[in-house]
Amino acid sequence: MNFFSKMHLLQNRFVTVLLLVIGVFAAPAYAVGPAFDCEKAEGEVELLICSDDDLAVLDLRLAKTYSQASQNIPAAERDNFRALQRGWIKGRNDCWKAEDVHRCVEFSYRSKIVELQIAGGLLEAPRYRALQCGEDASMLPFTLSIYRNSDPASAVLTRGNDQVTAIAPPGGPAGHFRAPNVSLALTGEQAVVDWFGETLECTLQ
Repeated sequence: MNFFSKMHLLQNRFVTVLLLVIGVFAAPAYAVGPAFDCEKAEGEVELLICSDDDLAVLDLRLAKTYSQASQNIPAAERDNFRALQRGWIKGRNDCWKAEDVHRCVEFSYRSKIVELQIAGGLLEAPRYRALQCGEDASMLPFTLSIYRNSDPASAVLTRGNDQVTAIAPPGGPAGHFRAPNVSLALTGEQAVVDWFGETLECTLQ
C-alpha cells in the first residue's frame, strides 16, 4: 500500500469516527421515566405520568423521599406509614375525575412529598403558633406551623386530632396555602382558614 492509499484510508477512518461522535451528541435524549414500570401502567393517570417528563421527575423525587423518610419512621408505625402511601396512590389515581388532570396529579405529588419530608423528619421543624378563632372557649385547640424550607412552602394545621398539610400553590399570593377542603390565607398576624367548609377568622398567638 503506497503513501496516498494509507492517507486515504486514515481519512476515511477519521470521517467515520467523526460521524459517530456527532451522532452520539445529536441523538435525542431518552425521556425520563417514573419510579414504577410503565409497561404495567394502568388507567389515565399512570399513563399520563409515563408520557410526561415533569410528572415522571416528581414520581422519582417522591420515591426517593419516601425511601429517606421511611428510615426514620419507628418500626411500630411502618405498617401504617405504608398503608398511608397506598392510600395516597389511590387518591392520586382518582385525579382522572378532575377538570384539570395534570394539575391535580402535580399538586398531589408536591403535597405528598412535603408530607413525607415532615413525617420523616427531613425538614427542621419550625415553632408552632396557636390560632385564636373567635371567643368560643369550647373550640378545639388549633395550631399552625409554617415550613418555609420545604419546596413548595407549606403549612401544617392541627385542630384537635385532625392534621392537614397545605402547600403554597405555584404562582399564588404570598401567605396562601391550600389542601383538599382546606385553605389558609395569612396577612400579618391575621389568618382566614377555610376548614372543611367552615370559615374561621383567627389571630396568631
